[in-house]
Formats: sequence, C-alpha cells, structure tokens
Amino acid sequence: MKRIFIIILCFTLYSYNEGIAQSASDYTQVTNVRTPNNSIVQGAYSFNGTDDSFSSTQISALVSYLTVNYGAELISLPTYQYNCHAYAWHVSEGGNNVWIGLHPSEVTAEDIYWTDGSYVEVPESIATKVSYHQNGNHSAVRLNSTWYQSKWGSSALVKHHPNDVPPIYQASMTKKYYIKMYITGPTTVCNAGSSITYTIANKPANATVTWSCSSNLQLSSTNGSTSNSANFLAKGSQSAWVQAVVNIDGTNSTLPQFFATIYDFAGLLTTGGQSRTLPAYGTAPTLISTGTTDVILNSLLNTTLSWSLAPGSPSLSWSSSGGTLIFYTLSSTAVYHFIATMQNSVCGTKTAHYYFSADPSVTYIRSLYNPQSNILTVDFADELQAASESLTKTTKTTKSYIVRLFDFYGSLVKQGSSAGESISWNLSGQANGIYIVNIYDANTNSLLQAIKFIKK
Repeated sequence: MKRIFIIILCFTLYSYNEGIAQSASDYTQVTNVRTPNNSIVQGAYSFNGTDDSFSSTQISALVSYLTVNYGAELISLPTYQYNCHAYAWHVSEGGNNVWIGLHPSEVTAEDIYWTDGSYVEVPESIATKVSYHQNGNHSAVRLNSTWYQSKWGSSALVKHHPNDVPPIYQASMTKKYYIKMYITGPTTVCNAGSSITYTIANKPANATVTWSCSSNLQLSSTNGSTSNSANFLAKGSQSAWVQAVVNIDGTNSTLPQFFATIYDFAGLLTTGGQSRTLPAYGTAPTLISTGTTDVILNSLLNTTLSWSLAPGSPSLSWSSSGGTLIFYTLSSTAVYHFIATMQNSVCGTKTAHYYFSADPSVTYIRSLYNPQSNILTVDFADELQAASESLTKTTKTTKSYIVRLFDFYGSLVKQGSSAGESISWNLSGQANGIYIVNIYDANTNSLLQAIKFIKK
C-alpha cells in the first residue's frame, strides 16, 4: 500500500504544470489582488472547493520523498488554494490565498509584479524573488544564497536548493531575480521649513537615483547620485509626495510616489479674485490691496484654525469663519498683525504671527540677530536711502522710529527709539525662542514692518 501511495505521490509532484490538479469550476476569479504599485493582478482566483486530507503516514512519505529526491524540506501540506506565483509574489507578502494563472492563457499573469515597477530586476545576490524562466513557469522566494522557498503547483510548500526542483520547472534555464524597492520616511511633517529625509529601501549599491517631489517640498540635497537617500525642505501645507527613478545598469525603474502631510500655516491669499501663495509666517508683510475685500483661505488638512488681531496692531474691520480670515477696508500705510492658532490631533496646537500691509514701501527695513554675540540690530539705512532716492515705490520721509521686541506669546520684551540708521540690543539675558521685532513710525505710531527671528 505504501508503494502505491508513493507512486501516486510521485505523479502528483510531477503534475505542477501551469494548470491545477482540481477542476477549474472550483475557482472564482477575483480582482482584489494588487501589486505594491496598486496594479490589479489579472488571472487571480479564489478556491471554493475542499482540500485533500492526509494521514500521518502519507505526510511522512511526502517528507521522505522530498528529502531523498530533492534534498528539500516540507514547509506546509499540499493545497489547491494557492500556487507558486501566488505564494512568491502575494501570499508571502501577507496576502490572502489565491491562485495566479489558472488557465494556460494566463501563464505570465505574475509578470505584472515587475512590469509595473513594483519589483525591479537585480543581481541574484540581493534578490528576494525568483522567476525561473521567460515563460513564467515557476516563481520562488529567495531566502539566501543556498535556499529558496516555493509552492510546487497544487502540492506542498517546499524549502529547497535553487536548482533542486521538479524537471518541469526547467531550473537550468536562465532565471530572473527581483527585489521590491520602495521609499521610506516620515508621513507627517508638523512644520514648514523642516528638513525631511527619504530613503530607498533595497537599492543596489551602484544604482543611480533621480528624485522628484511635489511643489510644497524642495529637494535640498541628494547625498550623491548613488545614495539611497535625499533631503527635502517642507515649504507649505497639505499633502506632499516624493518619487524616485532608479537606474540599474541602464534600465530605469520608477518607484511609486510616497505621500506625506505637512501641517503648517501655509495657505492661499486671494486679493481681488487673484490667488497667490501666503509666505511663511514672520517674513516681510504680505502686500494686499487697499479699499477691497481680501480673503485668506485656510487650506490646511484636518485642522482647526482661528485668528485674532494682535495687541498693539492698528484697528481693522475683519471677520473669521471656519479658519477663513476676511479683511475689509485697509489703511494705505498701516501694517496689521494677526495671530493664527492651529490645532490638529497629529501635531497639537501651534501659533504663528502674520503681517499684512497695503503699503509697498515697508519692505526696506532689515533686522539681523548675531547668535555669537547675542546682539540684535535693526537697520534703517535702506529705508532712509529709499526715501532719498525717490524710488518708484511709495517713498518715506520718516527719519525716526520706535522699535518694540515681543516674544512668541506677544509679551513686550524691549522697546526703544532711534533717529539714526540702526538700533541694537544685547539679548544675552533673554530665553531662547521665537521673537518678533515691530518697527513703528515715531511720528504717526503706525506699524511699518514686523520681522521674526529665532534666538538659539
């Protein structure tokens, strides 16, 4: 009886052809099997029938047969639920049990895993997947240089040496080797201006990389064309993406986009029906029109945004609803100081200062903080020069200024006045953090400019 079983077993082991050892009517085609790049795998089927059962004697005979004839190890018992292609590319990656390539016309169904860029061809030494030859006759998982693991048709899942497989798999033919390369890095960025590093997993050492990104990221450094990482600068809010094209021995493989969300105060400023980018908070005032309605649109994702007019700012008719700030009539000379507060469950509460002006001539004043000496200098020279040269922009005749220094929470830290070209303060006694310098016209007490700096 045992001899009869072994003969039947041998027949089963040699029936790993492109079809199955069960009726096709026991399978239902499915469309929910996808590659890492989200392509649908055509020719995927779920098994609706009943698997065979095996006695302990039959299992022992199978183990013995695999050991004697192939030097192989039984991993799991025969099943009709999945085949070699499904195991190598889908099941071993955490997918459900399916059969890929049920019919002879679907013999290359698994090719989508590399033709769509999910896996790229690499040298055997770094590969994790193996396709046994161009006809797509067999697929395996490469465990290391000595061992592969593959499902032998409707028979067992087996751990075996690379060429110790049934003859139908034609192990002597040229094999192709693949690996899944993908981008890793942070999916959440809480501050515009942050430096972010993204890395390509499993990149061959000699492969070159070309990076691209969405407009709210900026590629700052690539660490060399063969490096597997690159640094980006977050420039705005909302969803962002990075992508890489990897060139291996002259062949390009495009990796899927990697997405992240930037939670910060960047938005859109709409003036008279025209939209433009709202600059980073604490920069020179944003120039907007006078006598019209100006709206700042909250373009942040999953956030609650509120606005308030900062103490000491000129009075202004304005309103806020749902994070949207609406200006009404603006003075032609004032600079308006608003505080925005943002709350989301990912990054917590953040506060930022924004300044808006309808006067184009308030951009000449500069401030410089020297972290080595702890000296803050506010320089009025450009402002005075602009007035004396009667530049095309609205000129100023102001020759004296009031300067007030506020901390990030709006508390007054220092105050002074100057009729010269600059004013300087020693900040060695102040805590590290973000500060705002407000410069006023001493004659009218109107805010001319506000500048942010960071004391470290």
